[in-house]
Amino acid sequence: MKHFDRLLLNLDEPPIGALWRIAAGAAILPLWRIMANDTAPGWAFVLFFLVYLFALRVAPAVMRKIIRFPPPVVKTWEERRWVAKRFDSYQWQKLLWIGCGIALFAAWERTFTTAALMLTVISIGGGLLGLIKWRMTTAALQAAQASQAR
Repeated sequence: MKHFDRLLLNLDEPPIGALWRIAAGAAILPLWRIMANDTAPGWAFVLFFLVYLFALRVAPAVMRKIIRFPPPVVKTWEERRWVAKRFDSYQWQKLLWIGCGIALFAAWERTFTTAALMLTVISIGGGLLGLIKWRMTTAALQAAQASQAR
């Protein structure tokens, strides 16, 4: 596999996957300020957050349709999407890093609104639960594969 192919695959693996999700989380509050100028109600920020998460999911799908990627990379991505559809915890663990990004930016700016604090806590809490569940799931899957190999 070429270096570029490995780089594409590593975008979703630690530590690169965590770093770009932290950056994506840190970008939420500045984008919100640009779009709403801090005058919108808290529920609108929650709606913006959900749309932002949806965009983070749709953008790679659009890119896969537009850009032609090497077959081994596409195959690995398809396998990961299958796992994500089968195990919710695979997706929920990603919220941990987005929540960390929101928290880091809000702490740096010293601007925790109620909505931002609520979404940060939910994201980090849900992400931690997803990460724990995902680790338990992968351990069980590996144990099942090891027993089948015998």
